[in-house]
Amino acid sequence: MEKFDDLIDRISDFPEGPAMRRSALDVDSLSFLFGPHAGRGVVLQRSAALELGADGHSCAMLLPTSDTSRVVDGRISVYGADVEKLISTWVGQAPSQAPIGQVILVAGSDIGPADLSVLEDCLYTKDYIDGYFVRSSEGRVHSRIAQRLADAGFGFTELGSILSVMVKGACPSVESVELVFVSESGELLDELTAIRPEWLSRMHDARKDLWLEKGLDIDCPAGGHCGQCADKNLCDSVRKIARIRKKGQ
Repeated sequence: MEKFDDLIDRISDFPEGPAMRRSALDVDSLSFLFGPHAGRGVVLQRSAALELGADGHSCAMLLPTSDTSRVVDGRISVYGADVEKLISTWVGQAPSQAPIGQVILVAGSDIGPADLSVLEDCLYTKDYIDGYFVRSSEGRVHSRIAQRLADAGFGFTELGSILSVMVKGACPSVESVELVFVSESGELLDELTAIRPEWLSRMHDARKDLWLEKGLDIDCPAGGHCGQCADKNLCDSVRKIARIRKKGQ
């Protein structure tokens, strides 16, 4: 899997000076609930302490590679203020607001195109963290952090640590996970936004190539993100037919 290596290199070239470098935490020490379906529902705006990407200034990508030298396992880089400071320095109406860039770098010598769908599902966390509600679209994320979660010390280090555990649990081929967060407008968030269309295009091409290998010429207009597609039931039927054909060979 080398399709995304040059995009990983562009992010790895971000300046070290402004970054707050963290190491992933032992998630067993965290004081809030997380895991499959741990989220207990929607976080309403009135109960949120912080909204990330609410104004559309957001970018979220997951970049996989089979070159393990390109990813530093457990490293979390934060460009901009952390959650606590974003909340305390906000001068507008509650909840606080900030842009967000979120990149998950994933490496494993055996990672292949078949892993992409599972990996991308990890990008938005869904209902994996209690008190962290996420809405997503292609390469964008809008999240709310509940006041009770912020009070429990939730920040980008905690989010990155949980995402790392989530990705490794979902895809056994993953050996290393590195996180990059950008919580301020400016050159770095603009760079991520500039990379996003190319990332979406390559993800689309990788999925189409995978279907072609299975003997099906499917060009998904939604970029292959099944959770965002109205034709999911149709595609599920096509997959079922493909499995039946394979068994009959």
